[in-house]
Amino acid sequence: MKAVMDTGKMVRINFEVDEATHAALKIHAVKTGRSVTQILRELVRGELSK
Repeated sequence: MKAVMDTGKMVRINFEVDEATHAALKIHAVKTGRSVTQILRELVRGELSK
């Protein structure tokens, strides 16, 4: 799996969340000084490393 993740080529992933989750995610991003994208990438990488 790691070899696939190291290609450097990015692809777009789209999915829907409810408005409350989106708002909470944006607030969390501001509070932690990260973008929503950064948070979601970290969450996906963490899940895949299990």
